[in-house]
Parts: sequence; structure tokens; C-alpha cells
Amino acid sequence: MPIGMKIPLARPVFFGEELEEVKSVLESGWWTQGPKVEEFEHEFARFVGSRYAVAVSSCMAALHLALIISEERNVAVPDFTFPSVANSAWILGRNLKLLDVNVDTYNVDEVDEVGWGCVVPTHIFGNPCDMAKVKGDFIVEDAACSIGAYLKRRHVGTIGNIGCFSFHPRKLLSTGEGGMLVTNNSEIAEKARILRDHGRESKEFVLYGYNFRMSDITAAVGLIQLRHLPEILKRRREQAELYTRLISELEVEARPQQTVNGAIHNYQSYVVRLFKDSKEIIAEMARRGIETQIGTFALHLQQGHPLSLPHLSIPNSKLLYRKTLTLPLYHEMAEAEQVYVVQNLTLCVGRDKKMGD
Repeated sequence: MPIGMKIPLARPVFFGEELEEVKSVLESGWWTQGPKVEEFEHEFARFVGSRYAVAVSSCMAALHLALIISEERNVAVPDFTFPSVANSAWILGRNLKLLDVNVDTYNVDEVDEVGWGCVVPTHIFGNPCDMAKVKGDFIVEDAACSIGAYLKRRHVGTIGNIGCFSFHPRKLLSTGEGGMLVTNNSEIAEKARILRDHGRESKEFVLYGYNFRMSDITAAVGLIQLRHLPEILKRRREQAELYTRLISELEVEARPQQTVNGAIHNYQSYVVRLFKDSKEIIAEMARRGIETQIGTFALHLQQGHPLSLPHLSIPNSKLLYRKTLTLPLYHEMAEAEQVYVVQNLTLCVGRDKKMGD
């Protein structure tokens, strides 16, 4: 927790059982990719409903492999997102197209890039993108934040050709670092397994590859987290409902992220759109002992990045970059702490005069 903060932005949940699982791996002598990784892959695939799951070292590793496997030279990505997939596309020398997003859901919509190549919709903050409106030659779902999120009863990440998940400490299922690539295509799964291990198939090197392997230590933590995931998701949705109710009751000048019909948000992050500059509010909330941050980034406005293209007209992404705010949310956060956050948010941003002030 940052110095002086009473309420941090996030905190990973730890159940204690992880220690015993890690201890058993350490004692087994098999620390690198091995039986625990295979077990984690099997259980993860079963949870999300995909035929195959390939564990890797990070979500960016999964996205990187997905772009290689797609073999598409052109890649379309949301402008309002974390830069992982754009970075991979840039590293691989792909032609990038930046897409604007919906101002209410923060996701891309009405995307028709058939003939363009690979389209990478993000289920931003765990909010399912309307995949029926996303068309492309090859679809890679950036489901980094979205374990436990569903669209019309299908787990996100299993709708396109490939889905990519993150196990970063801010995610609902955390292993410290780590990621998972899922697919229903056996050839894609096999190529991902070869590429993550230096291009090795059996004892032969058949492709240029990477060291994107996950360790059995990491997988052991993931298995425990996965077993507790239903209770984690239940708790998180209850907390999100409380935030939404408090914002409505106190008539806060803020708009929670909206979902499309048939979507079940996992609320990895609870993000609101303000009518003031969020950076000013972040500083004021910090003075009150509450850690907040922007929603995420507008890629075309990142100074010094190869994608810095401030002349582009991507209005909704630009608006959300400047006006969205992520509120603190973690498994052990108490109701009184959420009330404290919203009360202070009200003092910082004011009440919505359209609601009757």
C-alpha cells in the first residue's frame, strides 16, 4: 500500500493453502513446467469451457503467441486499453489500426474488419465486449481481466479463435505473474505449446520460439486460486452492486461502466466516468487516504511510445482516458470502506444536478 493510504487500490487475496501447494512442488524437485502446469491447464480449460488451454509466463506472452499464430499482417486493436497487445504487434512488425470504443461500455462495438486481418477486442475491466458486432478474419480476445465473465452464457475468451488471460496480482485469479491461452482448435493449441518452449516439439526444435513457459510453482498457486474462484467472483459482484447503489443513492456525479445485453461483468475493476479530469480527482482522493487511478490508457496519446499519434481523431478513447476513474476494490474490502470511498468521491466530484440537486 502506498505510504499514507488508508485504502489501497487493490490487494490480492491469499487463502493460505497456496503455501502447502508450493511446498509440495518445492519438495518434489520439479520446479519448472511440469505436472502442475498440465493440471492447471486442464482445470482452467474446464472452468472456461474451452477444449485446450496453454499456460504461459504472462498475458502479453499469450497475446504475442496469438498474433504469431494468426499469421495476419494487419492487426486492429482498441485504442482505450493497456498497451500489451499493441506492443506485441509493434514488436512483430504488424500494421496496426487503432479502434475507438463505446463511451458507456468502454469496449469496441460495430467492428467490421473482414479483409483487414486480425481483430483483438478487449473485454475491458472484465466487461464483456459485444462479440456479435466484432467481425474479422481472425479474432483474438484480450480477456486479461475477464476470468469469470460471460456473454450469453459463454465464457469470454472462448468465442473467437484464441482467448488470452492474465494472472497478474490485480486479477481475480492471481499467481503473481502468468497467463493462459485458450482455444478450441487443436492445431492452434499445439503450435502455442511448441512456440512457448523455444520452438521445441518432443526433442526436436522445429520453429523459432520463446521461453514463455509457466513454472509448476506458479501453477500450484493458480490451482488453489481457481478452486476459490466462485467465492471470489460472488464477493466481487456483491461489492460492485454496493458501489453502484451508493453512487445512485448519494447522487454522485459519476457514471458506472455499462454492460450490453446478455453480459455478466466480473468487476475485476470498478470504473466510473466523471465529468471532471480524473487526474485532479486522483490527487484529491489520495490526500484523503484513498488510492485511485485512471481507467486505462488511450494508446494514441502516450508520449514517447511508437504509437503516439496525437493527431488522430479517436474521441471516445480520448474522453475516457481523461475522465474515467478506478475505485478501490479487493476481496477483503469492508462495506464501511466502500462507503468511505463513495462519500469522499462525492465531496471531490459533487452531486449530479440532473438527479435533483
